[in-house]
Amino acid sequence: MSTFSPLLRIELIGQGEQSNTWGTTTNTNLGTLIEQAIAGAVTVTIADADYTLSTADGASDQSRRALVIIAGVQTQQRTVRIPNTSKVYFIRNVTSGGFPVQIQRVSGGNSVSVPNNKTALVICDGSEVSTAVQYLVDPVITGGTISALSSPLPVASGGTGGIDDTAARANLVAAKSGINNDITALPGLITPLTVAQGGTGAGNANTARTNLSAAKSGANSDITSLTGLTTPLSLAQGGTGTNITAAAGGVPYSTAGAIVLTAPGTSGQLLRSNGASAPAWASQSTAVSLVVDGNGAPFSTGVKAYLQIPFAATITAVTLLADQTGSVVVDIWKDTYANFPPTVADTICAAAKPTITANNKYTDSTLTGWTTSIAANDILAFNVDSVISITRLTISLTVVRL
Repeated sequence: MSTFSPLLRIELIGQGEQSNTWGTTTNTNLGTLIEQAIAGAVTVTIADADYTLSTADGASDQSRRALVIIAGVQTQQRTVRIPNTSKVYFIRNVTSGGFPVQIQRVSGGNSVSVPNNKTALVICDGSEVSTAVQYLVDPVITGGTISALSSPLPVASGGTGGIDDTAARANLVAAKSGINNDITALPGLITPLTVAQGGTGAGNANTARTNLSAAKSGANSDITSLTGLTTPLSLAQGGTGTNITAAAGGVPYSTAGAIVLTAPGTSGQLLRSNGASAPAWASQSTAVSLVVDGNGAPFSTGVKAYLQIPFAATITAVTLLADQTGSVVVDIWKDTYANFPPTVADTICAAAKPTITANNKYTDSTLTGWTTSIAANDILAFNVDSVISITRLTISLTVVRL
């Protein structure tokens, strides 16, 4: 009576059985079942559930095949169960969904996980399943990836010896990429780091400063300009402490720890101190005066005095002040020292001669038609054209020094 082998379920013909037909059974055993166990492949499409490979005595089944290709759409990890007998399997997981497939004996126990789109060599010894290769002698790996190592490859074997990036960098004496916050020194550099790499691009201080557009510390003798300053240098730093807007004619003065400029003055003005307040421009006004005295009687007509003006000036007003009510007409002549004395031809008053009519005072700041400019060292002559009743007269010119 025929029996079946316990591992591959091949029919074992009983003594004297299957006369004239044993060849058919033998061909099935050798040409089909054993061939499938050695080189056969089967695609098993499983539903979205756990699955047990089929077994059959003396006939084709799934669990006898050397290569089992597991397909089907999965929404979670599923388990494919194999017989409890010893056997080696190539398991390929081509399921959709991206989930691994667990290979486990029918009676349970441990399992081997085959990742999606991966092929694993799985063995069952009848008691448990495991990966078939756990140790390689003189391996040569030319491509792909290595996963599920029980311990990291040491540096001597071409690995990092670390289970994470920090340990790996420590074992390899390597720096972290990115912000490089774990670099404490760079000994043995042959080529200086470029500026773009955060270095100076130079092997000496002078070239480094040039590459970085930096100034030398200390006396700063290599600073030729300070462009782009956003904060003015303080007085202690040799600056002004503020932004000075250039203005022709402005005068610098200190205020609250900074140097600023006055507004431009006008020609002939003087800068006048205002104590702790900002100085201000003021005109250089002065008076040129002459007193004509008749000693109690009306004075005569004619030239009464000559005055030399030692500075350049502009006449801005004229005033006559009499000791009593009366009338007087005064003409003023001007000429250079070289042409002294001035004459009536040198009058500066034109038709607007200073005149008191039945009064005791007169002033004029319009000076219509006057020649108001005076050169340094010019001579002024004061001529009385006519006089009535007045015995003492003060003639005063207001001038602004230039």
